Amino acid sequence: YAKDVARGIMLCIEKEEADNKTYILSAPEVFNYDSYVDLLRSVSDRDFKTTPVTVEDVLKNNIPLPFPLTPEENALFNGQKIVNELGFEYGDLKTSMQMTYNAFKTVFE
Repeated sequence: YAKDVARGIMLCIEKEEADNKTYILSAPEVFNYDSYVDLLRSVSDRDFKTTPVTVEDVLKNNIPLPFPLTPEENALFNGQKIVNELGFEYGDLKTSMQMTYNAFKTVFE
């Protein structure tokens, strides 16, 4: 979420203990395509249909998707270091998605 990134950057600028360190900003939620679609449904005021496809279909037909499908492509990132060292708090995922949806809805309507 862009606001999490902005707050993380500001925190690193403000805290001397962040000097010469790197932090991964990756909220702790782990989700798959089904839970991602559920999240989108929960924040959207529109009905939409989905079409289930297998990983094989996606690979065979070169269907572009935003997240990895295979274990070889997948890596989980741990964003806990900034929490432990600087006291950073990630925003609530559903609230962040709702705000993002509301902001972009007005742009595309």
